[in-house]
Amino acid sequence: MSLESLSQNSREKRYRYFAFLLLSFIYLLVYFHRVSPAIMVAELKKEFAISAADLGLFASLYFYMYAALQIPVGYLADSWGVRKTVALFTLIAGLGSLLFVLANSFGFILFSRVIIAIGVAGVYIPTLRFLTNWFNLSEFTVMTGFLLGIGNAGALMAATPLALSISTLGWRMTFLLISVISILIAITVFLLIKDYPAKERERIKKKRHQIKLNQIKIIIFNKQMVLLCLAMFAKYGPTMGLQGLWGPKFFADIYHYQRVTAGNIFMALSLGYISGSLLVPVLATIIFKSKKKFLLVAAIIYLLAWTPFIIMPAITPFYWALITFVIGFVGGGMGVLIFSLTRESFPRELAGVSISIVNNFAFAGAGIYQVIMGFILKNYQLAGGIYHATGYKWSFLTCLISTLVMLIVLSYIKETTGLDNSLAGELSNEI
Repeated sequence: MSLESLSQNSREKRYRYFAFLLLSFIYLLVYFHRVSPAIMVAELKKEFAISAADLGLFASLYFYMYAALQIPVGYLADSWGVRKTVALFTLIAGLGSLLFVLANSFGFILFSRVIIAIGVAGVYIPTLRFLTNWFNLSEFTVMTGFLLGIGNAGALMAATPLALSISTLGWRMTFLLISVISILIAITVFLLIKDYPAKERERIKKKRHQIKLNQIKIIIFNKQMVLLCLAMFAKYGPTMGLQGLWGPKFFADIYHYQRVTAGNIFMALSLGYISGSLLVPVLATIIFKSKKKFLLVAAIIYLLAWTPFIIMPAITPFYWALITFVIGFVGGGMGVLIFSLTRESFPRELAGVSISIVNNFAFAGAGIYQVIMGFILKNYQLAGGIYHATGYKWSFLTCLISTLVMLIVLSYIKETTGLDNSLAGELSNEI
């Protein structure tokens, strides 16, 4: 290998980490938008005179639009490329944030939420496509963990920092800043991101437009894909029902915690998610030597961690923070492993599409659970916009049942072993 080739390889190795951090920062904003309604409940109810069902609709629109666009975004990431896809969708998210700032009615904030959701829908899958293009299969799991960890820093931002920013600047000025940052980053991505390493650009370019609808159909109805989708739906829906909307309200109504205290509890959940995303891939590989075995153990822990929300014990915020940390830790780790299994189970050329299908079910679950919980709580509303403990018990019971379903589904998933990509090879032959 020539000195020139060695120098180019060195530059590309440094570049891929820079580009990854840039894309990860955008994903941080994606997560910020995802869970920010939970901290803004009081402001939105006061300014727009809306009910629990309205709040559920507002928060869940993000997930419906996000879910609906995952497969198209996966197709764009595979065919159109990472750079163009992320730049365009990030720009849309920035414009959606600006519309949210200008909203003067409930209908207007619903519309702005839809635009934001469309924008942020085009970040995660293209970033995983970037990891597929620039990192090998063994590195993919670790980098996915880092991506989810950084993304959940956005959930941290949407907890106590957002609460303090709203108290200081107001929610409109806060989201104006988010809008400006998003637009600037969209321009940066368009100018600096490269879809592939230099040696692969010509080879990949020839294959990029060969994705056919029958290939997508085969992946969707593959047994492994169906199981992965169901597991992700049952895992992510309850988490977003809790963290993304009803958790802070639960602590305010039942335990009379102030917003900052509730924000701290959900900062613990985000810290758990970050820690789990980073550490679980290592634990699964070194200690369990099996993604499936770890998933089953984690699912049992996840199930047990939901029981206090039904029992509602008289414990301090510190212990609630420990509980939410555990939910975040095992939930984040399971997410990384499910995406890793997806990456290993299907052909590299269709990585964007296959991962987007699983992600589609995650966000469908999130949207559905937020609405279901909102409708349950609506039937138990008391004076002053407070909800009765019975309503919360029934809401969280749906989450507990969901985690049990997830445990059963995970027991049927086929194990993959890192670079032993037999399932992907098998499907390549079928296609």
